[in-house]
This record gives sequence, C-alpha cells and structure tokens, in this order.
Amino acid sequence: MKKISSTTLANTYNNKTKKKNLKNLSFLKEYIYPKSKIYIDFLTRVIRTELRYPEKKILDYWSNKIFPSKNLDDYNSNLPFAIARLTYVAENIKNFIQRKNIKYASLCDFACGEGTLLRILKNGTKFL
Repeated sequence: MKKISSTTLANTYNNKTKKKNLKNLSFLKEYIYPKSKIYIDFLTRVIRTELRYPEKKILDYWSNKIFPSKNLDDYNSNLPFAIARLTYVAENIKNFIQRKNIKYASLCDFACGEGTLLRILKNGTKFL
C-alpha cells in the first residue's frame, strides 16, 4: 500500500473527501441508525460516517449533551458495568469466530472511545 499524505488523511477527517472516493458499506445498513451511512475512503482506507456537521459541533454535542459531566467517575470504559458489557461483546465475537472456524479476522471497533473492547479482545481483562 502506498504512503498516505497527511493532507489526504486530514481531508478524510475534515469531510473533504470527494464522493467518488467513498464507497457506502451498505451491508452494514441493518446494524446502524436508519438514516446513517458508513463509508470506506478508498484513498486512506479509513472507515467513517458521512459527516453532516463539522467535527467541532459533533464533539460539542457529545461533550455537552450526551456526557455533560466532566467527572470521570460518571462514565469511563473501565467502570465495572462497562467492562461487563464489553466483555460480553468480546465473548460473542470470539464465539462467532470459533463457530465459523475463521482462522484470521481483522476487527474494527468503530467509534471505540478508549479502545477498551479492543484491549479485552487482545488481552482478556488482564489490563485492569
């Protein structure tokens, strides 16, 4: 794979990718919000949504409306309920891979936050 320029990567994250370089991953339709779409950017291989708003507006919305508290004890992915939920997801992924006899799998935790699910998949709960 050829090297990706920082400008090309920045354009992806700033929603400046030309539509011809995006492919809608329509097979994900049943798993996402009905009006949403998820794309792969052919130039960077980044999997992303169609950004309808500037990233700052999205960040402000999540920071001020969804998670308004700045207290880390209110929510972080290392709290027991979050670890339990993510461990449940990880076990289901592992069981699916074993049942389907998949020898190699690449996983993407889309909008993964702190990456806790990926750490659990890699290490179990040893990271705690």
